[in-house]
Amino acid sequence: MSRIKSYFQICLEEQEGRWIHWIAFSLAMGAGLYLGYPTEPDPHVVGISCFFACLVLFKSRQSYLTYRCVAVFAAFVVGFGLADVHTHFNTTQLLKKNIRSVNVEATVVDYDRAETGWKVYIEDIQYEKDRGYPKRLRVTIRQKSYTPNLGQRIQTRLSVMAPSEPLLPKSYDFQRHAFYKHVGGYGFAVDRVDVVSDHADHDVSLFKSLLHSYRDNIIHQIESLIPKKERGMAMALVAGEKTSISETQMEAIRNSGLAHILAISGLHVGLVAGILFFVFRYIFVQFEYLALRFSSKKVA
Repeated sequence: MSRIKSYFQICLEEQEGRWIHWIAFSLAMGAGLYLGYPTEPDPHVVGISCFFACLVLFKSRQSYLTYRCVAVFAAFVVGFGLADVHTHFNTTQLLKKNIRSVNVEATVVDYDRAETGWKVYIEDIQYEKDRGYPKRLRVTIRQKSYTPNLGQRIQTRLSVMAPSEPLLPKSYDFQRHAFYKHVGGYGFAVDRVDVVSDHADHDVSLFKSLLHSYRDNIIHQIESLIPKKERGMAMALVAGEKTSISETQMEAIRNSGLAHILAISGLHVGLVAGILFFVFRYIFVQFEYLALRFSSKKVA
């Protein structure tokens, strides 16, 4: 028994400096368990479990190794509880039946380019005949003369589809995806889109506005500096704009097995993480007090 205890203690000591990673992992595992739970758990039981996990963590702070083991377990319980709380306060209303055609007036709160137009997210929707329909939708607009802007108020006729259930047991759940993305349904404009106002009375996130402005500026710069035949790949890799890639180029990319680089994959996440790592570490070491007392590498 003593050998097992000694071996366990050595294993824990080897994890010195990695506990923050184990806590993050446990939080994610707790949230994952909630999403895979077959039924909705009792919120009172979840709350009591989180309370006792934190209480045990507080009581075990005298022992260095025990404290860290309990912290990992407490993070697992808290991750489960946070997922439950997030779901409880999510008020997304999903469309239950398809809407064949309906006139709407709505505010553009986000948008992205699509292969045949724009994918536009709309809120503050006023339906011609409101029968308890969702207040947030994602709509595809193929009108070539239309360009969306954040806060824009538009009028059009839509055909909207309800998010579908999983096609097979334990397969991809479109309804869950829509619920956590705060999208009540997916549709497309079946009539002309008219702009009522470019600046509706709607709070638009400053960060989102700057992000769209910066991204659009990058796209315009690429269009002005790079020849048309070559700009498609540059726009796809730098700004995520894949609509400028010709069908011939896309076919060549698929045949070469490189189509995955056009998606937001580990490569892009790694590039962003690497840049932020070196930038943050450089800023950190500029402060002598912090640089002498903390590991800039671990913090970054």
